[in-house]
Amino acid sequence: MIRLTHRPARGREPIALRCSIAAGQYLYLRRHSDYCGCSPSSTFPVSATVIGVPKSTTPPEALLRSVAFVVSDLHRVGRAQLDAALADEGFTLRMHWILACLKQEGELTQRQVCDVLAVDRSDMVRLVDGLEKRGFVVRRKDAKDRRKHLLTLTEDGEKAVARTQDLVEGTTDRLFADLSAKDRRILHRLALRALGHPKKYADTDV
Repeated sequence: MIRLTHRPARGREPIALRCSIAAGQYLYLRRHSDYCGCSPSSTFPVSATVIGVPKSTTPPEALLRSVAFVVSDLHRVGRAQLDAALADEGFTLRMHWILACLKQEGELTQRQVCDVLAVDRSDMVRLVDGLEKRGFVVRRKDAKDRRKHLLTLTEDGEKAVARTQDLVEGTTDRLFADLSAKDRRILHRLALRALGHPKKYADTDV
């Protein structure tokens, strides 16, 4: 970690900046105005002091002993890998979840999908807008209640969810590559139990 302190003109407060750089790399700060609002032609003298580089990225023992932290960290890593894999095809993980819900249920109101996936309504509108524009979802008014919007998959949507499911399964296999099939099933069952869902769902996707 490097701490940079800008030495400004008289009457201005110093500006402290922090950044991380790899060993052997040079640090180049192009524009003074990017940091203090001065003219781009101003000089940008800085002093740099090494304030220490962490010896390890491993979390401290107290956190590794915390089930909540470990589960949260697993979610963070898994979510990042899944989003990256789906992004190559122009999808997000939440888009996949919406398509998967509609594939199983056939037709749902937009509000029902929000409730199932715990997605904010405004976010859901944007997500469905994107899926609708790509021809994966049809959204129409409920004839019985015009305030509701019904969502259904199109034929292209069926193909899309098949593709996203393949990507999710492949990424999940890589994420849990160090676990046996039995270990994965146990992990899935325990997570389902903690969430109050039947453990039977862990027996169909390993």
